[in-house]
Amino acid sequence: MKYTKTKQPRKQRKRYYNAPLHLRNRQMTALLSRELRAKYGIRRLPVHKDDKVIVFRAKSEDQEIKGKVLRVLPQKYSVHVEGHSKEKADGTITSFPVHPSNILITSLNLRDKKRRDIIKRRSKKEITEEELTEDLFDEFEEPLEETDIEDEDEDLDEDVFEEFEDLDEAVVTEEVVKATPKKEVKVLDIDVSMIKGVGAKTAMLLKENGFDTVDKIAKATPEELSKVPGIGSGTAKTMRTNAEDLLSKKTDEKEESS
Repeated sequence: MKYTKTKQPRKQRKRYYNAPLHLRNRQMTALLSRELRAKYGIRRLPVHKDDKVIVFRAKSEDQEIKGKVLRVLPQKYSVHVEGHSKEKADGTITSFPVHPSNILITSLNLRDKKRRDIIKRRSKKEITEEELTEDLFDEFEEPLEETDIEDEDEDLDEDVFEEFEDLDEAVVTEEVVKATPKKEVKVLDIDVSMIKGVGAKTAMLLKENGFDTVDKIAKATPEELSKVPGIGSGTAKTMRTNAEDLLSKKTDEKEESS
């Protein structure tokens, strides 16, 4: 499609309202605040859901509306912002759409990896993935509990002790426990978000870095898990232990049901 310029208003309006989706997305960009411009080295970005914005056109400073983006509709060139509403004739409150040229983005939602790639590509600065994901986690996401984890060589299998309960003079040593074969754990279809302390955003980052199953997390080393943005060494150890517990629990439930 050849998109030529024209000075005739009727043709400009026609092309504006009949534009294809990829051209409409270009019209859905908004300016960033001064803080975001200095931080990321870019001037504007397309508006996404959960971005924090200010509706500033035709408003004084006292009348500025600040809130999160609820919906983005490129088909209508409209953005619905939390708090930007009006009262209908029947008394009900409804969200009032606003054009993206009338808003200013003050906080970015960086959950989408493609959006983070766009920032790194357009930015005049050298921005790393860690810098983009440092504020990615919400406050309500359940944090992982830091626990003292012993070395793998010091872990004892509780199932081994059950085998020696009927023996009167049996002495269970660490060497016997290590030599006893453990139960084979089958790979189950368990979503990583079911691990204790792992929220939706942490699960998304784990899947993007190759840890898409609980079995992979249970078999990974803390050093490998700590390479995922936003996960430290202590959190990686706790996450690995919780994954092993979840995998063992689900395996036992499957064996009992069968």
